[in-house]
Amino acid sequence: MIDETERKRKLKIRLIIIFIILGLVIAGNFTKIQGAYIKYIVHNTKNEQVVTKTLTTNEIFELQSNQLKLTYSYNKNERGWWKTDWLWKEIVDGLDSMYENYSIMTEHPEYDLVKIKFTIIKYKVDGKTVEFISKSKIIQVHSKDGWIEK
Repeated sequence: MIDETERKRKLKIRLIIIFIILGLVIAGNFTKIQGAYIKYIVHNTKNEQVVTKTLTTNEIFELQSNQLKLTYSYNKNERGWWKTDWLWKEIVDGLDSMYENYSIMTEHPEYDLVKIKFTIIKYKVDGKTVEFISKSKIIQVHSKDGWIEK
């Protein structure tokens, strides 16, 4: 029969092994845990606004260029990128929708103006306000024949 001290010693060894494994799991996922925590904190500062603007092809290109520059701020080559990886993905998603709008305008030179519905998102990240377009959709295009619904 196993005496009481032997049983306590085995229990202590098992607990130590469990804590070591738990520590390794936490250490291995630290960046994900930290990123999720920061995302939770930043999402509490989220401000979403829907705006409709009339733009030319050049103005769409300018907005797209500004958004592309913003992606460089949250690039994976930056130190601590895992903290804001989710933000980089949101900015790139908005950039993709803007690129689609720009492509439509360049493929149809007969369109001189376009009405676009934007969803603008603002976050407070590290004390700075980050503002970007998360979604954009063409609702009307203008040519010499007038406005056309899209």
